[in-house]
Amino acid sequence: MRTKDLALGGILTALSVVILYISYILPTSQLTMFALATFVVILGYIRGSLKTATLIYLSTSLLCFLLIPLQVTIVYVLFFGNYGIVKSFIESQNKYLLEYILKLIYFNVVGFLDLYLTYTLFGYTIFDGILITLSGLAPSLGLSMHLLIIWAILQVIFLVFDYAINLLIDEYYKKFSRI
Repeated sequence: MRTKDLALGGILTALSVVILYISYILPTSQLTMFALATFVVILGYIRGSLKTATLIYLSTSLLCFLLIPLQVTIVYVLFFGNYGIVKSFIESQNKYLLEYILKLIYFNVVGFLDLYLTYTLFGYTIFDGILITLSGLAPSLGLSMHLLIIWAILQVIFLVFDYAINLLIDEYYKKFSRI
């Protein structure tokens, strides 16, 4: 690994840790901050290499375990941190339908693992409040239908997230790729 890549990795790791800390202290913008943290790893891949992106992901994950509360760290380590690397492998297929199927499979597997770990470690999930709200709005639907509604909404949110990441990448190439 070249010195330039190590320096880039260090700077982008520090930026990722700051972004994730902000996501903890400003929970209303948490999804935006996680998207930016994902983009930082992708930026390491674009400006450096796959090794640089992996270095950023691993070092940010390690620092998160030391400096940032576990709720944020788990979400970053399991999904948002490595999504940029996984996305680059999936999108190398150049078959749009297959890419979206693989991305949705990845999202659902990692999402389930994230929910399981969060519930096991903390005794609650982020969906507890949503389930209470849905059961108040439509009590006749039942728990399984409420979970199905949440699952469908999450699929759409993930696709919007992926599209937003693509927009960030496109804007980066338009404005900063010559630097």
